[in-house]
Amino acid sequence: MTDAINIDLKAFTDSFYKKECKGDLETVKGNILAAAKECHIEITTLIIPGLNDSIEEITAMAQWIAAIDPEIPYHLSRFHPRYQMSDMEPTPVDTLDNAAEAASQYLRYIYLGNL
Repeated sequence: MTDAINIDLKAFTDSFYKKECKGDLETVKGNILAAAKECHIEITTLIIPGLNDSIEEITAMAQWIAAIDPEIPYHLSRFHPRYQMSDMEPTPVDTLDNAAEAASQYLRYIYLGNL
């Protein structure tokens, strides 16, 4: 039996999942819902400038997570250019701070990573 799972919620738009991940958002959301019923979960989003960093999108993710359980820890990670996205800039720390402030309106545990 699994005691805990950390699941990446890459973004909150179907277009991001189709283009960047070759997947779909609804499958990820379904997996998060199923896992939350079975064990402790934590969710991580890598905040990528210009792709998934809008306050509206982060707020929507936080609201959706909170509807499952506002006690779910939410990790917001700073993007650093690597591999297939080496031509992009790192996520500004202010962007992470603003995202954390927005998410904290709905979720109790917000953690910043890759600083």
